[in-house]
Parts: sequence; structure tokens; C-alpha cells
Amino acid sequence: IDIEIGGDGPQRFELPAPGDDWHADWAIVVLELRYGRRPLSVRAGARSEMLADGTRRPGARAVLATVPVHRRPTRLAAVHAAAAPELDGQLDDATWDHPGRTLVLSRLGEPASELNARLGGPTTVRFAWDDEALYVAAELPDPDLYAPHRERDDPLYRDEAFELFIAGDDSGDRYLEFQVSARGVHFDARFRSYRRGDEAWDGEWRSAVARDGELDDRGGDRGWTVELAFPWSQLCAETKLRCPPTPDSRLRVNAYRLEKLDRKAQVGLALSPMLTPDFHAWANAAELVLLAPGEDVRGFAP
Repeated sequence: IDIEIGGDGPQRFELPAPGDDWHADWAIVVLELRYGRRPLSVRAGARSEMLADGTRRPGARAVLATVPVHRRPTRLAAVHAAAAPELDGQLDDATWDHPGRTLVLSRLGEPASELNARLGGPTTVRFAWDDEALYVAAELPDPDLYAPHRERDDPLYRDEAFELFIAGDDSGDRYLEFQVSARGVHFDARFRSYRRGDEAWDGEWRSAVARDGELDDRGGDRGWTVELAFPWSQLCAETKLRCPPTPDSRLRVNAYRLEKLDRKAQVGLALSPMLTPDFHAWANAAELVLLAPGEDVRGFAP
């Protein structure tokens, strides 16, 4: 992008590729200039009044370009577990010794910087697999653990929970939904088609929760971690996945965190944003690739 800046003459700016975490259809490129601390005004061309610090000033930014972006779902990998992780909620198994993927704001995928600051850090998720099961681990910082429900299939989705959707493709047919709360309570359902669910179904899956704080006290907590195991025999029977799984097998998944700040309004985080107000949307659900034994997730190219 070429632009003329006063006496400095022609300037050229390069826009790097947005990368795998970009989910919007368009990128809007703006230029904001300051003389010392004083913002300079744009005198011609397309302009915006919003400054980087959140304040407004007429003509504060030049709008240089709107660039169409070919979006795609978040892509990530599941490491092959040399030994099945011990499900105790403590993420100290060698299986989880790699960076997790950070959840973003669920609707459009913006970084959840303000929310993460209030929670005490980002929410992350990791995946692993072996011949028996798909494993998931999540870290959920939280200064106020809140889990009012106590019975299986209680509506965890109305309060706070970690949620996982699993399918063989993005058709919206034959998928599974799993939720677990900081109390360790389960909710699960299977769907034969989009939103046509069977909440009476009880899947054969396991989870373990470790809490850093007290559920029955208000505040003063640090968060919780959870490990989950989903047998391939069940996943393949209830979805379009093919068994046995092999390296480079691909699933469609999405992970969500449902959180009630101050136990009031609910907010959502997602592994891959839905791009629509519907947690059951599959078009932009994450693509999960199973790695071969010994293959390092750090070398995985999305």
C-alpha cells in the first residue's frame, strides 16, 4: 500500500498475511499518525475518527484499504499419546507438555483480552489421542468458581461450563455435545441432525476436575483444570467418523467456555468462532488433525 505523507514523501506499507487465527471476511487497513503525542488529522480521502486508545477525533485515521480475506476455520493438532494420560485433572502428564490453543470471543473471534484480564489469564485447550480414545485438557482461570448444578444433565449451559462438540464433518448431521462444570457434573447429548438432539442419551466418557479455590465461597479463587476422555468406539458409532483412527485423520470439533462474570450476564469463548449467534454452527468449527507417534505439535503447520 503506497501513501504520501507530507514532506516525508511516498511511503510503502506491507500487510502481512492475517494467519490461521483470522476469521473475518474483510481486513480494514488504517493509518494513524502522531507528532510526538499529538495525533495528526487526515485531510483527504477516506477517514475514521476512532483512535487506537479508544478516543475519537474527526479525521484521526486514514482508511487505506479494505482487503477481502479468504477465511478458514481454526486448524490444530492432537498429539499421539505414548501413554494414556492419568485423568486426575492435573495437567502434569507428558502428553500435555506443549502449548495450548487460546480460546477467543465466541461470535467473531476477536482476542478476549479484556475478559482474560478479569479472569486472570487466557483459557486454553489441548488435544491428544491413542488407539482407545480422544483426550482433551483445558485450563480455565477464574477468580470466582461457580457451579450451581449438581445432577447429570442439569442445564450447565445456563451458567458456567466447559463444552465440546465433536463431529466427523461440518454437515450438522450426527454430532455429539459434552459439557462439564467446575463441580465435575456432566451434561451430554447426541444429535442426528442440526439441533435435533437427544438429551436423555448418556455417553460413555470420563472427566476429572481439579479446582484451585472453593465452590461454595464467593471469590478468592484462581480457576480450574479439566481432563476428558472420549472412547473412539462411541465417537465412531455416533458420528460420521471412521474407525480405527489413524495419523492424519481429521475431525471437526469446537470447544467453548461459558462464563458468568459476577454470576450475572453470560459470555462465551470459543476455539473457533461460530460467526453466527449459534453454538451448534458447524461451518467454521475447528479442524482437528491427529498426529503420528513422535510427531511434535510444535511442527504442525495449520
